[in-house]
Amino acid sequence: MIDQLMNLVRNNAGDTVINNPAIPNDKNDEVVRDVSNNISEGLKEETDRGNMQSIMDLFNSSDESSMMKNPAVGGIMSKVTASLSSKFGVSPQIAQQIASTLLPKVMSQFVNKTKDPNDRDFDLQDIAKNLGAGDLLGKLSGEGGLGGLGKMFGR
Repeated sequence: MIDQLMNLVRNNAGDTVINNPAIPNDKNDEVVRDVSNNISEGLKEETDRGNMQSIMDLFNSSDESSMMKNPAVGGIMSKVTASLSSKFGVSPQIAQQIASTLLPKVMSQFVNKTKDPNDRDFDLQDIAKNLGAGDLLGKLSGEGGLGGLGKMFGR
């Protein structure tokens, strides 16, 4: 999952990271990797805390603006902002601007690719395993295992 996330971040990093004078060019790949890791870790932390409703709501979001109201995405945004500031010396304002520009695009594409039965890069079962959420996702879907959740996403 992390490699696929990294590709999404890289594909959307253009002006936000790559052409951003606040980030030295020799740090671009490191920033992309860090943002990707923070997304993955943030989703895992939400799962570990049992905040499955936020995760479920994320996958039911229809657009970038509704997604940004999701508490899980808010937590990830905070992680990304703090990491950019502390690891890369970016001012908190610029870090917030980067996160609020990049995350809606990446998270929206992540969700849409996960929902797309023809896109095998983001498999729902693999994501659930990576998040350690297989059993809990099955319970929330109302059926045993991931089958019910897959039906919820049209799979």
